[in-house]
Amino acid sequence: MVMFLDLPKVPLPGPRTMPVLGGKISLMRFLGDPVKNMLDLREEFGELVALSKDDPGWVCAFGSEFNREILSNPALYPNFIESPIRKPADSAAATLDYNILVINGDLHRSKRRVLMAAFTKARLQAYGEQMVEIAGRQIGRWRVPGAFRAREAMTDISLEIAMRCLFGLGLEESRALCTDSARIMDLVLSPAAALFPFSLPGTPYREYMTCSERVDGAFRRLITARRAEPKEDDVLSAMIHATDDDGEHMTDRELVGQAATLFNASHDTSAMTLTWACLMLATHPEIQREAAAEVKEAIGDAPPTLEDIERMPKLGWIIQETLRLFPATPNLFFRRSSADSELGGRKLPAGATFILSPLVTHRDPKVFPNPRRFDPKRWDGLRLGPYDYIPFGAGVRRCVGAGFAGQSTRLVLATFLQRARIAAPRPQRIDYRAKGVVLGLERDFDLELLSPDQDIPAPEPIGGTVERLVEFRA
Repeated sequence: MVMFLDLPKVPLPGPRTMPVLGGKISLMRFLGDPVKNMLDLREEFGELVALSKDDPGWVCAFGSEFNREILSNPALYPNFIESPIRKPADSAAATLDYNILVINGDLHRSKRRVLMAAFTKARLQAYGEQMVEIAGRQIGRWRVPGAFRAREAMTDISLEIAMRCLFGLGLEESRALCTDSARIMDLVLSPAAALFPFSLPGTPYREYMTCSERVDGAFRRLITARRAEPKEDDVLSAMIHATDDDGEHMTDRELVGQAATLFNASHDTSAMTLTWACLMLATHPEIQREAAAEVKEAIGDAPPTLEDIERMPKLGWIIQETLRLFPATPNLFFRRSSADSELGGRKLPAGATFILSPLVTHRDPKVFPNPRRFDPKRWDGLRLGPYDYIPFGAGVRRCVGAGFAGQSTRLVLATFLQRARIAAPRPQRIDYRAKGVVLGLERDFDLELLSPDQDIPAPEPIGGTVERLVEFRA
């Protein structure tokens, strides 16, 4: 497969670009800030829009109806994962790309079943106990009242949960791996690395390749160690011993690729969901008070369990609403049509590549009135179609770790609200960062921790690009 195909022109709305290189330049520009570009394209051109006018090579298909048509037909619209960065087939970077995301059809179904064995109900129950222990211990070390760096704190909790539950490791053992993996996530769609793929000192491409080598080496050492000393309660051990439909175990290359994917999909996404939730609670004190009261009534000071969080609907609504406004991945992995197709009354050639967006889907005012408003109560009795709300994707490729992520964020948030309150007592600028896969931050922001018996003050103004995503009411 290749990133760019020379396809016949089709009447499609979209921005005008330069001839010859217009499609490539449009994609590079799009990847520079997909959040802003998707919102702008939807507003200016509608639901079906090419990145380059009349070019079906790359097309945004916005909204639940296009989600349904594309995600429910994986044979016609298979997953298309190809980084724009050129890399040798035998490189560490290529190994990290060798995972469930890049395969389709029967092979994907077989490998998916192997991974799902690591997320059974019994295993999730065991992971839940570890999540609560980690969250309680880390939150217990916070200075309350005191200053609070939201992303840093939530990354530490989510990282330790991911490393303990997935790989049986502690927090300090994983910091270098976290740093390198986060940098790879930033660079994997880097226009600079794609346009200048030469391993010269100081270039983004060199950094991408060397970070990949360190991550590959770390996972290979971990796999060797786990084979020598198996554990019973981590995902990696389950993956090592699991077999596919033919009774075959994963190769080391497969294990490295799958382990790296699970690591990135688990800790960074959950950390950012919790970070955004902290911001929303700090800037919406009444919602925070109601959630804290629900937690107190349901469990008091007892550690929360999976059964407990089912009895705390407001807590769940907060996470759902946070993921609606700030989906961890603002656009899903691409789909490339295997044959000629028709969408929105337009005939499109085989090889057309489609961009689907949870972020844009979740802003449809017909489904979510006042879409930029943080309103967890909207979820009380809300009836949705299967493609209206897709923070973890939908259909046969829905994220295998969705249950893991959902329970970890709710358990952490419940533990948090037992111990502290959170406020935004100072004006500040907050800018999102979406240059890689995850919707993150340009820089961390400062909040204030309060004790549970302190009143939460009215928030001070928040500015920055985050205002494109959420409305901060005065």
